[in-house]
Order: sequence, then structure tokens, then C-alpha cells
Amino acid sequence: MFCRNLQENRSERRQATLIMAVGAAATLVIWRQSEWETLVANAMLLALCSIMTIREYGLGTGRDWRGWLAVSAVGLLACLGFWQGCSTSEVPYRSFRSALDWTAASATLWAMWTLCRQNDVRSYVLNVTVLLGVVVCVLATLQFYTSEGRIFWIWQAAEPQVFGPFQSRNNYASFALLMFPLVIWKGLQGRPRWHFLAAGAIIGGSIVASGSRAGVLLFAVELVVLFWLYRKERWAVAGAGVLLTAAILISGWSQLEHKLFDSDPFRYRREMLGSAVQMLREKPVTGHGLGTFPAVYPAFAEFDSGHYVNHAHNDWAELGAEGGVVAIVLLGVFVVCVLVSVAGNPWGIGVPLVFVHGMVDYPLQRLGVLFWVLVLGSALIASRFRWKHFKTQESERSREVTQVD
Repeated sequence: MFCRNLQENRSERRQATLIMAVGAAATLVIWRQSEWETLVANAMLLALCSIMTIREYGLGTGRDWRGWLAVSAVGLLACLGFWQGCSTSEVPYRSFRSALDWTAASATLWAMWTLCRQNDVRSYVLNVTVLLGVVVCVLATLQFYTSEGRIFWIWQAAEPQVFGPFQSRNNYASFALLMFPLVIWKGLQGRPRWHFLAAGAIIGGSIVASGSRAGVLLFAVELVVLFWLYRKERWAVAGAGVLLTAAILISGWSQLEHKLFDSDPFRYRREMLGSAVQMLREKPVTGHGLGTFPAVYPAFAEFDSGHYVNHAHNDWAELGAEGGVVAIVLLGVFVVCVLVSVAGNPWGIGVPLVFVHGMVDYPLQRLGVLFWVLVLGSALIASRFRWKHFKTQESERSREVTQVD
């Protein structure tokens, strides 16, 4: 029996590794402008998750309403896209294409939730995510200062400064917001692990250096929450604060300072948001079709900057314009399932904050960011660790420290 369970555990880890390898590849090519990379990644995710379902790994999912509700909500978004493509969409191909993306997202959420219900597999997934996150963020920080706008020091990017594979500093900030709490949590769990705290400081410094105003604000929220939760670990928190301060001083904040003194911080975004709202008002129930925003937007444009507008810089408004109120409600259901699960799991606080970041940018439109939202979201939903358990654990650790003193 033990050998059989061990073999099954190894098989599930391999399955999680393959799925996460596809997500890591999608992150490394996030700078590419063509769609075929995302199409291939989604096809691979669907294939892997289908194989997992056929092999009946998911039979032990039980009656956890949060998992079923989250998977169903994302799956219904895919169904909405297919229905629009067959009936109401103004650009059917784009709706079918978006529906495929949401189908892959739903399958990924289902597979990772099923796998992460086992504590050891969930721990393995979080450890791999920490490793990948640290590598990407450290690489991004080095590249920001040394690559002179070249992706991986080779390919010239559209922006003068890039963070690793991210051409958009806002997309990078969203990715780093997901990774920072997880890395700091690893450093503060049990005895302080200073290599994790140092890595977290580098990630935090890079968020400030990116110049993303919303990203820095949400990063400050993460800091306050994490340091308050672990306030009894005085020396570890103080040391982490010193490391973070040093990282920020070294990384600098010139980009952030330049943006903070912008006379109109919502330039263009205000107009794009207004256009998205007008699109929603015209078709509040059915929407114009998932994925159709770039094609429909010109008819509602309030300005012309000479640039191609492919997103509304507000994921929620764009989703409403494309899928109507129904799409917003479905995504909201997934967010609620995650929020319910964050209590007692401080490592996952970055997931809901990315959805907040989506109110002023478009992190959910990039598979290289959305994938990690799904992975960490599935791990949160699968976790049975709740706030009362976190408080109990903190009390026990406090008593242990008092006895030692």
C-alpha cells in the first residue's frame, strides 16, 4: 500500500511539473507579439489536463464547494465565448480564440486544484513556484540594468527598458506581486531563512524600480499585511526590512518618481475606460464578444494617440465590454473563492491583489501572468489551512519562544 501511494505521489508530481513547465515557457516568451506561442501553450495545457482526467487522477476531489465553484465559473466563461462565436459576436474568430484561452484556463485550474488537494503535492508546487519566481525576478532585475532594452540581452524590445521577458513593466509588477509574498513566507516560516528573505528583498526592490505606480501601492499593502502577521518574529521582520531597504536604495526609484509627478496620471487610460464602459452600456447582457475589444474599440474611441489600442488597461471593464455583466460576475465568483481561501494562507495574498491591479492594467490578458494566478489560486482553494489555524500556530510559536527565553 505504501509503495503504491508513493508511486501515485511521484506520478502526480510529474504531472504538476509538466503543467508548470508549460506555464514557465509561456512566461519566458511573454514578450512575443504573435499569438501562435500562446495557442501552442494552451493546446499543450489542454492535452496534459485531458490526459490527467482520463487517467482519473481527479476522482478524489470531494465536495469542496470552493473548487467546484471556481472551476465552473472559469469554465462558463469559455462556454460564453463559444456561444458568442456561434451567435452574437461581432468577430466570431476572436471569440472562439478567446474561448479556447478560457477553456485552457479552466482545465489548468481543475488539474492544479485536483493535484494540490494533497498536502505534499501542494508543497511541491509552491516550492517549484518559488524557485521559478526567484530565478525570473533576479534575471529580470539584472537585465533591467544591463541589457539596454534587449530581451535576454539578445532581442531588441519595443520599450527602452525591459524586465526579463516582460516588455511591460506593469505586467512584470503583477508577476512580482504574486511571487513576493510566497518568497517572504518561505523566509519567515519557522526559523528565519535569510536566503529567501534576501531574494524577497530583491523582488521588492525590482517592483519599486519598475516604476509601476499601482504595483508599488499594492506591494506596500503586501508589506503591511505580511509584517503585521509575522510581527512576533521581531528579529526576522527587522532583518527583512533592512534587506528590503537596501535593495530599494540600490535599485533606485527614478522611474517611479517620474511617474508620480506626472500631471495627468490617468492620461489615455481614462478615455479607454470610458470607451469600454460605453461598449458595455450598448450590450450589457451579451457583450460584443470575448476577444473583440481591439476590433470594436475604434467605433467607441474618444481620442487618437496614433497608437494601436489592443486593451482597455482595465481587465474588468474590457471583460464587461466583451462579455457583458455575465462575464464580470463569473470572474467575480472565481475571485470570491480565492478571497475566502486567503485567510490563513498569507503566501497567496498576491492573487487577489493582481485582480485589483487589473483595474488599471491588463495582467489577465497575458498567459505568462494568468497561469501563475491560476496555479496559486488553485493551491489556495485546495488548502484547508484557515485563519484560526494560522492564529493557533502563531500562539504556539510564541509560547515556544517564551519558554526558550
